Amino acid sequence: MFLNKLSLRKLRNIKEANLTLNRRTNVIVGENAAGKTTILEAIDVLSRGRSFRTNKIENLLNNGEGSLYVGATVGEKKRKLEIEKEKGKTRILIDDKEEKKQSVIAEELAVQSIHPNSHNIIEGTPSERRAFLDWGLFHVEQDFKRAWSKYTKILKQRNEALKLRDQSEATWLKKLAPAGELISSMREGYLKGLQQHLEEVGRYIMPNLELTFSYEKGWDDKKTLSDALNDKKQLDADKGFTSVGPQNANIKIMLNGREAQ
Repeated sequence: MFLNKLSLRKLRNIKEANLTLNRRTNVIVGENAAGKTTILEAIDVLSRGRSFRTNKIENLLNNGEGSLYVGATVGEKKRKLEIEKEKGKTRILIDDKEEKKQSVIAEELAVQSIHPNSHNIIEGTPSERRAFLDWGLFHVEQDFKRAWSKYTKILKQRNEALKLRDQSEATWLKKLAPAGELISSMREGYLKGLQQHLEEVGRYIMPNLELTFSYEKGWDDKKTLSDALNDKKQLDADKGFTSVGPQNANIKIMLNGREAQ
């Protein structure tokens, strides 16, 4: 997917801007504080509903304004995507039709931001690495969103049953294992493809470094998730939540055989 046109209003120091973009590469130049990063933020806000710099709408607004707007046309069909945001309220439109979920725009406009805090993929928590992995999967694997929603729903129900010591926990446990195995399989497949791509790029930009990824499932990889869940059944009952599964997964990043930190 590519951007044809981008329009933004009342975003940081830009009152209004309308850009026609190249479908391959665009270079944005200008003096300091001219609004170069704001244009990149606008694309992020349109795709994800928030900026890579802040989650607070008031930090994005042009001085004295109560709302902001970002719109774009994308792809060969030039679909029209729009978002209007004000404190406590978001309005999303696709081809002038109002939508309720931000994810419908994300499906049309895949954005992966590289910014000063991107090093958190290496230095940050496992949850940040999982988020990076899942965001990529969301855009390349059509069934991932449905699979992840199903798993998180079952996980939530099982955790509630564990807290209440409800007998329905056994039913949710049976459903949890196959749903979790599917998530893990999708993640491993995506990571394998990413590894192959990085190996190709790495030979040109960092020939003396070997960069590798390994996926840690969130349970003992010598066991099935079903066996791991059954092994932890008493522990989970005592703690009131599920202690193993893809919600605890991690990506180990290695440079020349040593863990990157």
